[in-house]
Amino acid sequence: MLLLAGLLTGCDDKPSEHMRIVSLSPTATEILYAVGADDDVVAVDGLSDYPPQARQKSVDKIHAINPDIGEIMRYKPSLVILADYTGSDGGKGIISELRDRKVKVYLERTPSDLTGAYTSIEKIGELTHHTTQANDIADHMRKKIGNLVRSTPSPPRDTRYYHEIDNSYYSATSHTFIGSVYAEFGIQDIADPYDVEGSGYPKLTPRQIISADPDLIFLADTRCCGQNLKTVRERSGWKAIKAVRSGKVIEIDDDVSSRWGPRLVDFVEAISKTLKKGQRTR
Repeated sequence: MLLLAGLLTGCDDKPSEHMRIVSLSPTATEILYAVGADDDVVAVDGLSDYPPQARQKSVDKIHAINPDIGEIMRYKPSLVILADYTGSDGGKGIISELRDRKVKVYLERTPSDLTGAYTSIEKIGELTHHTTQANDIADHMRKKIGNLVRSTPSPPRDTRYYHEIDNSYYSATSHTFIGSVYAEFGIQDIADPYDVEGSGYPKLTPRQIISADPDLIFLADTRCCGQNLKTVRERSGWKAIKAVRSGKVIEIDDDVSSRWGPRLVDFVEAISKTLKKGQRTR
């Protein structure tokens, strides 16, 4: 806590000097562009692909997972935003190196719920002197998501879902940010019992998924792995799953469900539409 407080010292909402921002977080990149700080962004990591114009500043040699201090410093940053999965040490090494070079650092942690997502947007707005814009975006998201949740009929308590991260059957439990979004609608995550390591992201087996017989399947591997209802139906034994039999296999943009920027609304809307459609067909 003291470290983070130290990293944020001296931030206010009064533009002083032109910032030079390097983002090693795809979510942070989306937020930076949304709040209007894009002119101050000088480089982003190779995974930062949204909005499309961010790709013009994407640098393959800047890796969030294994950052190179020399490559980062080539861009003479005044602020570097890191993801909490940066480096094997959680970013401690690179943070120390950047601070030794008098570079301000913000370690963006994955939120545990929607409130944390809004706070992350507001914090980046504060850091980049775009507080008003960031607060407006967060407020709009709160209202939009709140309306979507409230307008969605409560599904039966035993409604179960499977969220697929990739086609090797990695999933996300209800204890992750992704899971917290589904929890807003009161549906049950089939991955929870299989998270024996407590990572939040267990790798399930086809047998476990078939046995759990989820009512809904959300595919967040449509772009990375080309998955859709047709490919799921072709999997051995999957035609017996309730969600597959009823055609309730929903394609989600890979990144929208795992990032907590403004496009989070799209993820919530997809869940809401699915549940509303399910109520109409009962």
